[in-house]
Amino acid sequence: MYKCHGMWMIVSGFLLTAAHGGETVTLKNRQSQEIQAEILSADKSSVTILVNRARHTVPLADLDSASAALAVAEAKKAGHFEAFPPVEVEVKVGVQRRNYGSSGYMKQMDVSPAVKIKGRSQIEPLPAAEATILLFYVDTGSKYAKGLESYVVQNAQTVPIPAANNGKSRNIEFTSVSTTYDGDRDSSNVGGRTYKYYAFFLTDPESGHLLHYESNWPSLSKRMEQDEKLRDKVRSLEKDKKIDRDFTI
Repeated sequence: MYKCHGMWMIVSGFLLTAAHGGETVTLKNRQSQEIQAEILSADKSSVTILVNRARHTVPLADLDSASAALAVAEAKKAGHFEAFPPVEVEVKVGVQRRNYGSSGYMKQMDVSPAVKIKGRSQIEPLPAAEATILLFYVDTGSKYAKGLESYVVQNAQTVPIPAANNGKSRNIEFTSVSTTYDGDRDSSNVGGRTYKYYAFFLTDPESGHLLHYESNWPSLSKRMEQDEKLRDKVRSLEKDKKIDRDFTI
């Protein structure tokens, strides 16, 4: 008989053995208890093993250091090591507009960006990550008074996402941004900035590897898919940096 303490299978007097036909290894937890298991896959925070025809995901932190290194090495040898577990990302940018002052034509825009992140597996731990948001704004004076649509980075922010012991959904909020602008769409426009597009990047801070990127700017999204260097340039843009429609940075 066996019982489960967390994600570790403990057996009284016997070793659990894998029964799948694959090669097995001996793993020890931090209490020096052993199991025989087949390594199915691993990432930076956990290993998935097969024991008695059942799959179990075990945090690497629950293994002793030698077993953790062995599990990762076996997964890499089989081509089943993931540097970062698969994640699902949903970016949301809330926009509110209201009158500003008593002029009748000046407006205020409040923009609140956030991202929801979750692992494809809710039981697997997620390592720490970094989330970067860039907000691209249009100058209303250039657009309406001069007929020139130019873009500027109104906000560029990177926030740390702490590691989690599971892949359940988390909401990460960025700093809200408020601007004022002339709401008249004609040659009398005196200027100001309004939100137009965003670009988002999720990065593994340990390796610097880009895990996910997206933008609601259609032409920028297409260009970033084709040009890795452009992705890196956009990700490193700073506040108030101007960017043209050809993305010459």
